[in-house]
Amino acid sequence: MSNAPINVLLVEDNAADAYLICKFLIDETDIILSHVERLDDAIDSLAQTHFDAVLLDLSLPDSRALETVKGIYTADSELPIIVLTGLDDEIAIAALHEGAQDYLVKGDFKKSDLIRAVRYAIERHQTLDKLQHLNDELKRSNDELERFAHVVSHDLQQPLQSILGFGQLLALTQQAQFDDVANGYVDHIVTDGQRMSRLIQDLLAYAKVDAGEQPDEPVDCNQLVQAIASEIAPTVEAAQAKITIQTLPTVIGKPSQLRQLFQNLLSNALKYRSSDRAPQVTISVERQEKTWRFSVEDNGIGIEPAHFDEIFQIFQRLHSKEEYPGTGIGLATCKKIVENHKGRIWVASEPDVGTTVYFTLPSAD
Repeated sequence: MSNAPINVLLVEDNAADAYLICKFLIDETDIILSHVERLDDAIDSLAQTHFDAVLLDLSLPDSRALETVKGIYTADSELPIIVLTGLDDEIAIAALHEGAQDYLVKGDFKKSDLIRAVRYAIERHQTLDKLQHLNDELKRSNDELERFAHVVSHDLQQPLQSILGFGQLLALTQQAQFDDVANGYVDHIVTDGQRMSRLIQDLLAYAKVDAGEQPDEPVDCNQLVQAIASEIAPTVEAAQAKITIQTLPTVIGKPSQLRQLFQNLLSNALKYRSSDRAPQVTISVERQEKTWRFSVEDNGIGIEPAHFDEIFQIFQRLHSKEEYPGTGIGLATCKKIVENHKGRIWVASEPDVGTTVYFTLPSAD
């Protein structure tokens, strides 16, 4: 807190209680205390003077209980309130739910309790203000990122599709007229253009995770993963892979994001397969207290322990695009999706043996 004086408004109609509080605070040189006995007088004082906190009796001649708190907040919705109550803690707790910072029971607090309550209420209020400001800034940044991603996606995709289209047209119509060098140039244009298109799409998907437009709902992971497995069946067959899916639960989450999560993890398990054995992927789950711990296990090339955290960072690739195609955004998107669902994601792996990606999601019950 700063060294500026603390202006405190005491709203108390009981002369003995008011006298005791004034006596407790009289030696505090940085606290300036003003005293009124009615809610109407308090509202008038708030209109004329800035106060840092209010000590508020809930039983006044012109107002009682929670209506007193609401009356103060009508006059100044940002003001920290310390409630002064008798023996009825239930009303004081209800006042905390209405936004009051703290409460003191009359006849049962010392000078140190009063001073601590005032200073704590102001500091807590200032901290909450800062957190709210940071949250507002974060939301604004996320909104700008999403708008930027949409604009960039549209503005880049349109000319890129033209480049790809003309490159493919050259490959189809002019291949016979071009020599090997020229045809190689055309192949590079098409290949790199397609890679750029995937990169733009993956960046857009990454930016959309925090959009928060889709509400949470029950998601049957069995149906979700079986649908994904059907869609990638040609890839599974071509790789001679075996995918084992245990009975999966229903979780609470955003369906499109969870689809993307499982899709990315299955795609990675098949992509980073070993050259000397057929891919085997197992999706399993274990119940924990209020969450489900999923695992996607493969028998692929594995990962060195030094890279376990690195792989979840955006644009981090452990292999060249010639070895394994990709944009380096997939696992970063998975991490963002899991954290957006209040879960966590991590990996266990052994080189040349395989990798298991673990993540948690909230249960539906």
